[in-house]
Amino acid sequence: MKNLAIYLHIPFCKKKCKYCDFNSYAGKQELVDDYMRALVGEILSYAKAANDYLVTSVYFGGGTPSFIEAKNIADVMTVLRENYCFSISPEVTVEANPGTISAEKLQRYREAGINRLSFGVQAVQDEILKEIGRIHRFADVEKGYFEARKAGFENISFDLMFGLPKQTLKDVEESLEVFIALGPEHISAYSLKVEEHTVFGRLQKEKKLILPSEEEEREMYYLVKKRLKSAGYRQYEISNFAKEGRESQHNLAYWKRTDYFGFGAGAASCFENCRCSNEESLEGYIEKEEKKVYEEKLTKEVIHSETIILGLRLMEGVQKELFFTEKEKAAVKKLMNYGLLQEDNERISLTERGLDLANQVFVEFI
Repeated sequence: MKNLAIYLHIPFCKKKCKYCDFNSYAGKQELVDDYMRALVGEILSYAKAANDYLVTSVYFGGGTPSFIEAKNIADVMTVLRENYCFSISPEVTVEANPGTISAEKLQRYREAGINRLSFGVQAVQDEILKEIGRIHRFADVEKGYFEARKAGFENISFDLMFGLPKQTLKDVEESLEVFIALGPEHISAYSLKVEEHTVFGRLQKEKKLILPSEEEEREMYYLVKKRLKSAGYRQYEISNFAKEGRESQHNLAYWKRTDYFGFGAGAASCFENCRCSNEESLEGYIEKEEKKVYEEKLTKEVIHSETIILGLRLMEGVQKELFFTEKEKAAVKKLMNYGLLQEDNERISLTERGLDLANQVFVEFI
């Protein structure tokens, strides 16, 4: 049987963060039940197509999945278990905002088979959390983290953001030290990307958004890599670090082009080399019988290009034989001369400098 990853989009939030460009909605809690019914309907409609597949990972993302009732998450897991074939030990993740969890909710997750939590921590300084529009404070993180451990969670991930307004290198260092002291199994570290249709996008247009310089942001990234490495976290992807054996299996499925289904408003799927995406609006997703609004059968050229680009995101890189066209061979040679790619006997991967300029590398293989 082939492997399958499943993503479930839960688009509800208590409050929209100032940087968030995800398909999420605050103040629409009254639609939760209707949305979950529509989500279950979509899950059931694809069950037959997955007959020859083994589900190896499930990921509840958002939005804020932990904002809605735990029963809603548990009910979806029941539907999945009853209609899809699961591997012996699948990774099942719920994204959680520390300000929206409780001991009872965590216990219900465990009973439903959730075995991994991804906490959107972002920073440990309350003033920075307030500045970026997060609803939690760091005391909520500590409380939620220890409650999760008490509930039996042995696989927890923290998100860290850098390049934030009013954030200094010292702030990032402090966040790292606190993260390391707590000891989550996985840490994702992302630099802020200002998107147009966000509060930060508007403030930037009005020249009211003061961010660290590009040089300061790079220093923050170097500090993240250096400090996490010394603390025993292995960088396995551009933005992701894990203790031994705790890499995100769900994200690895994307980077290694494993087939995946995306269920929910705006969710994307790539199954048997056919890419599709769903209706984005909450009301539209609930009301429309046909959820798909886009579908594309991928060509061999696109598949090949994606395999290289996604594979290069991983520290292990990609097999040398994948670069078989004259154009690709020339690109590899040029990028190696620039110090952006490196090779060993079997694989080609990004160098330290290549990690900084990854997008410039990727464009050579589109």
